[in-house]
Amino acid sequence: MLDETIVNAVDRAVVALGLSLWGCEWVNSAHNKILRVYIESTKDKVSIEDCVKATKQISAVLNVEDVIKVDYGLEVSSPGVERRLFSIDQYKRYLNNNIKCKLKQKVEGSRVFKGALVEVEENQIKVDSNGDIKTVLISNIEKANLFE
Repeated sequence: MLDETIVNAVDRAVVALGLSLWGCEWVNSAHNKILRVYIESTKDKVSIEDCVKATKQISAVLNVEDVIKVDYGLEVSSPGVERRLFSIDQYKRYLNNNIKCKLKQKVEGSRVFKGALVEVEENQIKVDSNGDIKTVLISNIEKANLFE
């Protein structure tokens, strides 16, 4: 889980470039932690130039504000087609789309659910998996992505 001060610093850096922050996450690599940042453009698709500019801006802001106290790498990209969902608003935005949820704890004997996102509330979602509606607490979702 990312510290709110890190997310806020990254958000300010991205917004200063006229882009928006989709989300960010820590990823462990063999040698260090990687802060992976996903950005969106309000005008067009995210370009490589957008990613390069955002990387420089985010890096500068994080260095000046000194909010990360460990060695880390930084990756910036577009969320892509199978974008990860980070917030309630993102779940609401993709209502009736197919999602894949990996859970922290099993629900009805499973830690993975795939299906149409049919309902979003403040603390839970409902996924229609071939006519079987699964209710999942947001707090139990380890990772959720769109999928085709």
